[in-house]
Amino acid sequence: MIKYYSRDLMWLFGFLVANWYFIYTQATSTQFFVLDFVALITMLGIGRLQYELNSIKQTRRNKKCKNKKILKM
Repeated sequence: MIKYYSRDLMWLFGFLVANWYFIYTQATSTQFFVLDFVALITMLGIGRLQYELNSIKQTRRNKKCKNKKILKM
């Protein structure tokens, strides 16, 4: 499961503000769709990469803990 943090929520907030701005300025639907698509893909990509990095860090921590337990025995 993908975990999102405060930076992801700030990105989502910026996405919503951008949507409001484009509606307010009556931008064309093509511009609106393209920018929304780019923002969503970027947000999901960053979230996924962060999740992968966190899982790699957790795996390394678990291996270090197991190695320390083995050495103590």
